[in-house]
Amino acid sequence: VLNNIVIMPDTSSHLDVISKESCEAVANAMKGDCSILLVTAKEVKENAKAPDLYPIGVTAKIKQYLKMPNKTVRILIEAEKRARIVSFYKEDGAYNADFEYIDTEETNHLDAAEEETLSRMLTDKLRQAFANGMGTNKLLYKRLLTIDDLAKFADGVTEFIPAPYTKKQEILETLDVKERVMESSAPVSSSSSSTISAHICTHSSQI
Repeated sequence: VLNNIVIMPDTSSHLDVISKESCEAVANAMKGDCSILLVTAKEVKENAKAPDLYPIGVTAKIKQYLKMPNKTVRILIEAEKRARIVSFYKEDGAYNADFEYIDTEETNHLDAAEEETLSRMLTDKLRQAFANGMGTNKLLYKRLLTIDDLAKFADGVTEFIPAPYTKKQEILETLDVKERVMESSAPVSSSSSSTISAHICTHSSQI
C-alpha cells in the first residue's frame, strides 16, 4: 500500500519498504514470480485495522531487492498494467489482494488528426514542465519524447511531472485515453507539487 504517492503503468520506481507487513509481503513475492500490486491509501491511520484504499492501482514486477541496514528493504519495480481490487485481506502477516486487469489502451475511436493533436498537447506540457524545472530526470525526459503510444505517453507525462498524488490518482482512474490526455495536460502549479520520494509507508500488497 502506497502512502501519498501514485505509480503509473509502464514506469520504473525505487520504493523503500518500511513496515514489517510490507517487508513480509515483498519477501513472499520474491519467492514467487516477483509480482506485486501497488495501490494508494486514501488516508493513513496509524491504528486502523486495514487501510482505506483507492480501488485502482497497478501491477508491477520487482526487478531489484536490497536489504537496508535499518531492517527496511529497497526495491526497484517496473509497473505494468492498471488493475482493480476485487478483494483485499491479510494473511500470514502480509496484505494480499485479488484483482482484475483493466484494459484502457483502446484508442481506435480517435482519428489520426485528433491523436496527433493530443500527442502534441502532451509534448508541449512535458517540454514546458522540464524547462521550468518541474522534472529533472533528463534521460527520462528524452525517453518520454520517443513514446508513440498515446496512452503510455499520457501515463509517462503524469509520472514525470510532480503533482499532488490525489491528482495522479484521478488520472490513473481515468480510463478513456482522450480524457486522460486532457487531465495530464492540465496546468499544475509548481507550489502544489507533491513530494515524490517514493516510499511505501504502510504495507505492500502482495499478489
